[in-house]
Amino acid sequence: FAGGDDLFLIGPWNRMAELAAHLRRRFSEYVCGNPEITFSAGITVHKPHVPIDKLAESSEEALAAAKNADSGKNRLSMFEQTVTWRDFKSLQENRQAMQSWLDRKLVSRVMFYRLNHFVKLAEKEGRLGEVDSIPLSAMDCVKWPAMFQYNLARNVNTKTPAGEKAMEEVAIMAQWLQNYRGAVRIPLWQILYQERS
Repeated sequence: FAGGDDLFLIGPWNRMAELAAHLRRRFSEYVCGNPEITFSAGITVHKPHVPIDKLAESSEEALAAAKNADSGKNRLSMFEQTVTWRDFKSLQENRQAMQSWLDRKLVSRVMFYRLNHFVKLAEKEGRLGEVDSIPLSAMDCVKWPAMFQYNLARNVNTKTPAGEKAMEEVAIMAQWLQNYRGAVRIPLWQILYQERS
C-alpha cells in the first residue's frame, strides 16, 4: 500500500495464519522486541472467484478491527475475532490438540460442529457483565457448561483403550471457552474449513 508499512497478501487460507505469525515474529526480531512498535494483522477467508477489490475491502476491515481493539493495537483479527498475539499462539496450540482429537477419533465430527453453539453461548455469557441489567430471557447462555458436559458424555469415544483419559482430555475445551469465549472460533473454524476442503 502507499504508506509503505502495510502488506496485502493473498494466499491459501490454511497457511495465512501461520504466515502472519511468522511475519510478526520476524518483525519483532527486526525491531529488537520494542513494544512501542506494533504489528497488526487482519485475515479474511473468501471463495476463489471473489474480486480483488472485495478481498482488499474486507481485509482492511479485519485489519482495522485488529488496530482499533479496545485494549490497543498489536493484535490479529480472524473470523471476526480479535486477539492478542499471545492468545493467538495459545489458540493455535489448542487447534493442534483439537485436530489430534479428531485424528484419534476421540470426538465425532458432529460434536465439532456442535461446538459452534457452545462458542456462541460462551461469548454471549461473557457479554453479560458489560450491561447494567440482564433480562431473564438472556440468561439461557449461562447453562452452556452443563450442556457442554452433557454433549461431551454423549459424543466422546470412551470405548477406546484410553476412554476415561479421552474424556478428561477433551473436557479442557470448557476451560478454553471460559478463557477465550468467541475467539475459540479461530482454531475451531480452521479445523472445520480444513475438513470441508
